[in-house]
Amino acid sequence: MATTTRDDDLLTDVFDDEGDRPRGCRWDESVCTSSPEYRVLAGHGDTFDDVLTFCPRHYALYLARLVEVHAPGCAGSLRDHIAEYGPISG
Repeated sequence: MATTTRDDDLLTDVFDDEGDRPRGCRWDESVCTSSPEYRVLAGHGDTFDDVLTFCPRHYALYLARLVEVHAPGCAGSLRDHIAEYGPISG
């Protein structure tokens, strides 16, 4: 998958006021205290306002679940769910 980046207020919200990375992975299936290294700008349709940050393992699992579990039964494309994804930079 290609990584896309964009300077946008939503993506800068990943960092706190001091410019530090988020403190924990946002995997919602269990508690994960690993440091996030990747982010996904998620949403639905034309509203992408949810910046999710994941550790490397849960980033891969999130994308795999979207492609292998959700997408086959969804009428929308993957672009309808994810606007951008890739490493957290900053």
